Amino acid sequence: MPTIKDRVHVHKAVLRLTALYKVIAISVCAVVALVWYGLVQRTLTFGAELDYSGLEALGLDGALIKQYNPFFWWTVIGICSLLVFYLLFHFVQYTRQRASQKVVSADQLESLLQQLSPSAIHVLGWCWENRRFPITVGVLQHTQQQLAANRYSLICLAKDQEQQLLKPRPSAPSKAEALHHL
Repeated sequence: MPTIKDRVHVHKAVLRLTALYKVIAISVCAVVALVWYGLVQRTLTFGAELDYSGLEALGLDGALIKQYNPFFWWTVIGICSLLVFYLLFHFVQYTRQRASQKVVSADQLESLLQQLSPSAIHVLGWCWENRRFPITVGVLQHTQQQLAANRYSLICLAKDQEQQLLKPRPSAPSKAEALHHL
């Protein structure tokens, strides 16, 4: 039966293998947040300093424009913020996807396997669906989820049920069964 230590070992391996991607994503988000904060401040300052006195020659009411000026600039900032956050979200998703596609080296896998119990190794083998490709961080993440979901007991149950189905059964109908004829 897999233990909590198995889950911890797989979790630590995943953290080690994805650390660079997480640092890059956090750094980019922090830099973008700082730059965006500066741009927001500059935009609001620019909007507050606009002089609408020249529009009176066109017959437009300057007081009305000044009254709605902050709302206009906050709307512009809100729309641009949604765009920036959308792009950041997809960047973070992209880095997570790249991290999950990272191939686990033979040395890294061997050091992990030495720490895992045989049942946890069995779950890792179950999670590694496509044997034509090497084990990736995504397989380890899936293993971590399946260890938490008690997958090993379900694998054992499925094997027991398979054995029950493969037992030879009498092929002749019993007296209790009604024979059906056309």
